[in-house]
Amino acid sequence: MPYRPNDKQSFKNGDTPPWLGFQNAKILSFTDESSKFEWADVYLIIELQTTGSEYPVRMRLSGSFERDTDGSLMNNPLLKKFYSIADAIGFGGGFDTNGNWVSKIDEPIENIETFLNNNFLSLIISLPCTFNLNNYLSACFLSTTIKTD
Repeated sequence: MPYRPNDKQSFKNGDTPPWLGFQNAKILSFTDESSKFEWADVYLIIELQTTGSEYPVRMRLSGSFERDTDGSLMNNPLLKKFYSIADAIGFGGGFDTNGNWVSKIDEPIENIETFLNNNFLSLIISLPCTFNLNNYLSACFLSTTIKTD
């Protein structure tokens, strides 16, 4: 029979461990570092503050587009990850078929970092966390429950 201690670890709030289940996280900032990497069409860093943690978490969304023979964007994992984040924060924009940033009304966005920071800071989102938030964030992202302060 496996050894299992009777003592359970206690937490501040007396609830389940804070790294299991869903966690609320506040968006602190967006940083666009795609110009630093020749291979990256997208390199966004999203800094989050999770409930119960005194340290922010930095989530990195990076990658290159896949294109068809005409040079138009094709569906790929980068687009899927980005649009799951966009849906979670309520951003209706994204990319045009050439890979340029556009708003939900198809207007060009010259500086995505400024645009996101001006429109989507301080949102509180609900993150599914089944293991370790730092590892999990780069693998999936959000199950959308959006709240504002």
